[in-house]
Amino acid sequence: MGFLVVGVLAVHLYFEFTGKYSWSTVDGDETLLARSSTDHPRLLLAVRATFLIFNLVVICLGAVGVGNNGGKVDFRFYTVWNFAALIIVFALLTAHSVAFFLGKVLHKKISRLTWVLYQVELCNVFVVDVILWVVLYPMADGEVLETLLHFFSYTSHGANALMMIIEMVMNDLDVRASHIIFMYFGILLYTLVTWIRRANDGLLEPNNTWPYPFMETSTEEAPLWYGGIFIGTSLFYAFVWLLSCCKSRTCRRRKERRDYYSISG
Repeated sequence: MGFLVVGVLAVHLYFEFTGKYSWSTVDGDETLLARSSTDHPRLLLAVRATFLIFNLVVICLGAVGVGNNGGKVDFRFYTVWNFAALIIVFALLTAHSVAFFLGKVLHKKISRLTWVLYQVELCNVFVVDVILWVVLYPMADGEVLETLLHFFSYTSHGANALMMIIEMVMNDLDVRASHIIFMYFGILLYTLVTWIRRANDGLLEPNNTWPYPFMETSTEEAPLWYGGIFIGTSLFYAFVWLLSCCKSRTCRRRKERRDYYSISG
């Protein structure tokens, strides 16, 4: 069933990226991904580059066990998937800002990819942060608790949301409600990879355990957990969509006032 769902979503992705669906927000306006809602594109470039460098340093340190309580970055966890996606998002956004100042234009499909990943990551930072501090942290104790309280965790479960909020406030991008399907696709992909890894039953990994206790499929509560994550993800996406609508409305009113005073003056 999971593979069927992914197949349907893959078809949807094909139509999206081949231009069968409307991409009016990014198509035809090559400067959109580099424009700033505060009219300071240079500052936006500086912020994006700073966040990119900072996150690259954090994940490199985590890979060698620095700032991670001696552990190493483990891609079994959705947090690490999400943090890697955060780096990719800021790399793409920085590339668009650099291209803008060089008078260049990135490929249309790169613009679409950047916009989609930005929307997904804007939602994802809230998902991983809330799940950690509201669900996992109260359940943890002893050694497990120590794995949650370190620099990499604070960055990937706190600073990540702050960085994306700053990006959202400063850029000129919006969030499209229909693109929630990309959010579902990412979560389904991670779930299927985790199920396949667990199906190996330790053949390929010596410590083949569930990355999160609520993902254990043999418990009676499993359907409630999975259903709750689906509903929670939908609510978080609705939240960032509302934030985006409020920002767009505020920016539009500010522009109208500025245009009015410029004409009046």
